[in-house]
Amino acid sequence: MPIRRCSRVACNTPAVATLAYHYGNQVAELGALEDEHEPGHYDLCPAHATQLSVPAGWRVVCNAPIATLPTALTSGALATLATEVRNIGLRDEPSVPRPMQDNSSIIELRRIGHLRVIADVSRAS
Repeated sequence: MPIRRCSRVACNTPAVATLAYHYGNQVAELGALEDEHEPGHYDLCPAHATQLSVPAGWRVVCNAPIATLPTALTSGALATLATEVRNIGLRDEPSVPRPMQDNSSIIELRRIGHLRVIADVSRAS
């Protein structure tokens, strides 16, 4: 699953919480990051989740205490992920490059499970 970023403008921090507004009840619901992005829901980083403000008269319902929301990926977790992707690219088993999309210069070189090694052939020199 790709890392989703905070929905706030100019914030590039990984999201850890999802915010949903229920207009009829004047409720803002904050919970753990949903598995998939839903239209009308907002993904928030730890800083924006803890500094949440809502319109006057609204209330915030928090389905998970902010302290228990997962933190962003640590540098160790990112290093582990990078190592796994690198190992896929270094395997000696034969693979047939295939286009990622029709009429695209992006090709998939290798795939193991959900991890892929891709290349942009238009940038090849």
